[in-house]
Formats: sequence, C-alpha cells, structure tokens
Amino acid sequence: MTGIPMLKRADVTLLFHWHYFDGPLEGALEWGGKRYWFSAVFDEEREDDYGQVLKIMELTDEEWARVDHSQQLFETHVGTHTRYDRDTQRLDLSGVKGCRATYADPNEGWMPEGPAVATVRMWGEP
Repeated sequence: MTGIPMLKRADVTLLFHWHYFDGPLEGALEWGGKRYWFSAVFDEEREDDYGQVLKIMELTDEEWARVDHSQQLFETHVGTHTRYDRDTQRLDLSGVKGCRATYADPNEGWMPEGPAVATVRMWGEP
C-alpha cells in the first residue's frame, strides 16, 4: 500500500473487533480522536504476517449506524468481550454472556469496506 502512512501501534486505540484469529482482524479503532474501521491485510510473501498490518478506513455515517447497531445487538445478546479497555487495550472477557438463540444480526454477511487512509503494524517487525 504505497503512499499510505504507516502508524505506530501507540497512535491507535482499539475499540472492538468483529473477527479475531491470533489477533484482531476487523473492527473499530480510534486515531487522532476519530473512529475508523480496520481490516487485516495479509502479505502472501511472508509466512509470519498473518494479520499483523491493519488497513484503516473511514466509514460514512450510514455505515457507522449499521456497525453501531450490530455491535449493540451483539453486546446485548452475547456479551461485551469483543470490546477493548481504553487504558490497557486488553479484552474484557468478564463480559461473556453466552450465545442466545434469540440473537440475529440484521447485518449478517455485511462488512464495511473502503480505501485505506493509513495502516498500522500491530506487532512484529516490518
């Protein structure tokens, strides 16, 4: 992703994730006082690069409304364990409620997508 700034991990604050595998793959973060969506970028050339770099994207107000609605439903019916503590940046696993049969996300299958405004390396060396 040439021409796109690479941020330092300390520049961003994770808010919550929607997908996770050995680290957050998609979700919301804060950078410079503004919310952004992130999505993991995979480098096929590197064996050790599974989701280490996150593509940071701006969303429209309508997209944020969908994200917020889905996140609120998830937290109400399943738990808050995908949300990050702002100070420690650790997941709060005490918020697990267990999946209830009544939970159905109206945005199932929809994922925000857009051009990158920046990237951030979450861990590992470049």
